[in-house]
Amino acid sequence: MRYNAKTIAWNIDEQGCWNCTSHRLADGYPMKRFRGRNWRISRIVWTQRFGEIPPGVCVCHKCDNPLCIRPDHLWIGTRADNAADMVVKGRASRRPGELSPGHKLTQSDANKIRLDARSTREIAAEYRVHHTTIARVKTNHNWIDSVQQRKPKSCAGSFGVGIIGAAFGRCANVSQNKPPTIL
Repeated sequence: MRYNAKTIAWNIDEQGCWNCTSHRLADGYPMKRFRGRNWRISRIVWTQRFGEIPPGVCVCHKCDNPLCIRPDHLWIGTRADNAADMVVKGRASRRPGELSPGHKLTQSDANKIRLDARSTREIAAEYRVHHTTIARVKTNHNWIDSVQQRKPKSCAGSFGVGIIGAAFGRCANVSQNKPPTIL
């Protein structure tokens, strides 16, 4: 059995992030061999500091810095929590409605689609879009009117309570400024 004993090195930046400088991968997240497979170092830090990570849960960064391995900058949540955090922080690249460069519908089309009683497939054929696009317009997932803006969902999950679940809950009170011990 081969063991990767490379020491983890990091620099502390002006935001207080512990930026890993010793382990990097093409996607920007530092990786290390742990428990017989490659893990993101942020997952190793979380596991060793706070305990096991439930299946289907991600270790996310409050600081939005993939190189950061500081425990109190990390939180756990689902992919949906992480995506919602991205939207709340204004990092989502999607532009809504007619601002989207590839849009095929207009706000006027969306308003007409919502009132149309035909099947989504019939409407889709008329507008030359996929039927799921029509379904998303009808259920207000796409093309939300400025009058009818979507409100953030409040949820109480197993990882914390907040606008988007885990993002503002579980490890917000961690104040240990010691470097992580990594095996």
